[in-house]
Amino acid sequence: MKKTQNPLILGILSLASLQIATAGTYVSEGVYGNPFSAVSGAVATSIWSDVSDSVHTGFPGWPGSSSWGATISPNSATGTSTDIELERIAGTGHWFWVGGPYPADDTIYFGGFASSRNVGGTLAAEEVAPISNLTEVIFQIQLGEADGEDFSSSAAPTLTYTTSSGTFTATLTSGDATNPDDSFINGTYSNGEYDVDETVTLNEYEFTWDLSTVSETILSFKVEWNQAMHSQLYGFQVDQKD
Repeated sequence: MKKTQNPLILGILSLASLQIATAGTYVSEGVYGNPFSAVSGAVATSIWSDVSDSVHTGFPGWPGSSSWGATISPNSATGTSTDIELERIAGTGHWFWVGGPYPADDTIYFGGFASSRNVGGTLAAEEVAPISNLTEVIFQIQLGEADGEDFSSSAAPTLTYTTSSGTFTATLTSGDATNPDDSFINGTYSNGEYDVDETVTLNEYEFTWDLSTVSETILSFKVEWNQAMHSQLYGFQVDQKD
């Protein structure tokens, strides 16, 4: 289960992000510990391994309440060429605790004005040109906790798909947002305001949706998830199988 932390990851974290963490295996900007597994039989693989503002410039910053005005393409892709992008769906949706996700120093940070709020915003990976005969989608993601939370209300991501008959919600085949596949301490964040080192916990998850029973051609699909305020998105991977 996820480990509850002292709620000290405040808005200042978005400015320094986790780049000042004193430990951890540094793989690339925003992704630690090489979390994404190669998926056997994948026809198309899309990886967001660097979601930082050093690569994705021109996006709104703190507190994250503004629309992006653009999407974020994968840093790398293998297999069949598709058309999948990361997009901002919503911020906190609160008139006072204003904020939302935005590319920061090392991650996509879910900003805002509260030390701990359950809803920090919504992101989605939307595929508008999936592989032919799509039967399965695998979604791997690495998140940083804030006050022991990463997914809002520990709710798993959802997958919706569109055919000529309409848009439908797929049933999650495997994956548990309350129980990471891996979880580790990635050093500490030195919070000068409280003169206390806050432990940084990273969680890795894998979710799968079986679409093999869909009789019509899948024209597009979207994986959507909500994160807690002050949590962080390090990176993710989407695999498509036929």
